[in-house]
Amino acid sequence: SLGRGMATIPMFTAVISYMKNGKEFLLTDTVGFIQKLPTTLVAAFRATLEEISESSLLVHVIDISHPLAEQQINAVDKVLSELDVSSIPRLIVWNKVS
Repeated sequence: SLGRGMATIPMFTAVISYMKNGKEFLLTDTVGFIQKLPTTLVAAFRATLEEISESSLLVHVIDISHPLAEQQINAVDKVLSELDVSSIPRLIVWNKVS
């Protein structure tokens, strides 16, 4: 459970090879952004997000069907600004799973 003293929130990272030129890149999938995070998890979430500073590109996947999608985007923008990483290029992906 996340509330039991974890130092960071789990992430998954994979090495991806681009077939055409053989270049590799890391793709990291983090936990979805959580609004109103309990104070006990704020430090863990920030520690996870600080890894973003090493990124060349951020892919922000948004659930287009969520009624608060715009507020979620604004919340993520605020955190990225606080982490001083808002200058990293970002690809916004609107996702709808039916």
